[in-house]
Formats: sequence, C-alpha cells, structure tokens
Amino acid sequence: MSDEDVRLAETLSDALRRGRKRLAATNTATPGLDAEVLLRHVLGIDRTELFVRLPEPIAAGDLVIYDGLLEQRARDIPVAYLTGEREFMGLAFEVALGVLVPRPETELLVAWAISWLGRRGQDRVTVVDVGTGSGAIAISLAAAMEPAWRGRIIASDISPIAISIAARNRMRLDVHRRVALVQG
Repeated sequence: MSDEDVRLAETLSDALRRGRKRLAATNTATPGLDAEVLLRHVLGIDRTELFVRLPEPIAAGDLVIYDGLLEQRARDIPVAYLTGEREFMGLAFEVALGVLVPRPETELLVAWAISWLGRRGQDRVTVVDVGTGSGAIAISLAAAMEPAWRGRIIASDISPIAISIAARNRMRLDVHRRVALVQG
C-alpha cells in the first residue's frame, strides 16, 4: 500500500490525532482544541457530530484543506482568522485580518457593563465603543439589553475594514437598530 493509499484511507480520528501532534510540535498553546476546531470547520459540523463520525474516512479534498489550515496555524495564524469566526458572549462574530480577535477576558468587561447598565434601569445612557473592530463589545451589549432599554450604543473605528465587518455582524446578530456605527 502506497503513502497515497494510506492517506486516502485516513479516518477523521486519524486526521485529528495527526493535527494535534502537528500543532503540539510547534508549541501551540491549545493543540488539541485548535486541531478539532479546524477539522470541524472544514467539515462544517459541530463537536457532537465530529465525535460520532470519528471512525469515518475523511475525503481527500477535505484532508488537503485541513492540512493547509494546520500549516497556517503552525505559523501562528490565529484559529479565528482561519475559520473567519470567533465566539464571544455566546454569539458568533465574523473576524478577519484587519480586526483584532475578541479576547475571552474582555467578556468580563462586557458582563460588568451589562450588570451596570441593568442597574441604571430606564436611564438614557450612551455607550461608546471606540476601536470596535468586529463590534463584539457593542453588539454583545445590545444583544444582552432588554428591548425596552432606552440607551444608545455607538461603535466607532478608524478602519473601513473594521466598520464593514462590524456592520455585517450587527446585521447578522439583528442589533442593527440598536448599534450605530461611525467611522472615525
């Protein structure tokens, strides 16, 4: 059996194991998680489906794409840039080069702001998110606030790329009426 035949018979489990090993060799902080997220992204499936399908063979085309993503991750390109998405406050945000990837610790700031704004009741409060990037902070605040909340949220960024990505996230997450975007 040739190397090509062996690769064609590779299962999802084999690919995942090989991906973990490849990323661990580069001192990636979370090789197992990164390999799994990239494989699920290539296959377009959730975690449960991946684990159910682990014994199945991986299609040659999917394997090529997966290997390419692993190589990019091994060169320190963030997983979020490779998948084009990052979860933040339970919401899926589009991300790309040109915006920073939302950080998990920033969720603490947003949770605090939601609590603070909630204690303000119906006060008219204006929140300004300067350097909004993907819009994660402003959009998460808007999504979390009661529909009756009368405050305003303004998200600004100097980058036209960032404003474009934030606008798509604002529409996709259905808070376009609650978040104003300003380039500047």
